[in-house]
Amino acid sequence: MTTFSSKISFSLTTLGIQQISWLFVAGGIIFVFNGFKLPALSYSYLFLLIPYLAAMYLYAGLFNNDIIVHQTSLEIVNRVPPFKKTAKFEFASIQSITLRYDWTETCGTTIRTRWIKLIVKELALLFFPWDYKWIKIVADKEYTFYCFGIEYDYFDNKCPLFEDLFSHLKKYHSQVQWAGIQKT
Repeated sequence: MTTFSSKISFSLTTLGIQQISWLFVAGGIIFVFNGFKLPALSYSYLFLLIPYLAAMYLYAGLFNNDIIVHQTSLEIVNRVPPFKKTAKFEFASIQSITLRYDWTETCGTTIRTRWIKLIVKELALLFFPWDYKWIKIVADKEYTFYCFGIEYDYFDNKCPLFEDLFSHLKKYHSQVQWAGIQKT
């Protein structure tokens, strides 16, 4: 049994960094248009923190699943209450497994104008985090599980990584592929 844990703190940190960077950009624009003066701060802004924290918890619950690979089955586990759930698939009943780790290569591919495509990609960053990852399992029907908190293979991240999941699944099932890569 090998467990690929979704590190929720990693997932929330990357989303937080993304949101803070947009906040600095928006704050800079307001600072410039306000005649280089800081706007007055009000305690009422703290009330915006409550729905933001609720949205962060919702994000953690919906998009962070652990993946456990057994000898004969694949198990998907969500540990965040009240989103807790477990789905188990026997390898014999799985038709195909597809993994996706980057949404930016397919965003705006049908848009022909280059600058509009760039704007669409940048605006999409407001809604889709850069650590977007999922696994799609086709068995009796199609299931998609998001696992944003499983780390990529870069710099000094500790194993097991998302790329290791692909290699590990390939040992047990022949129909494992990356999304967007055509078989030759």
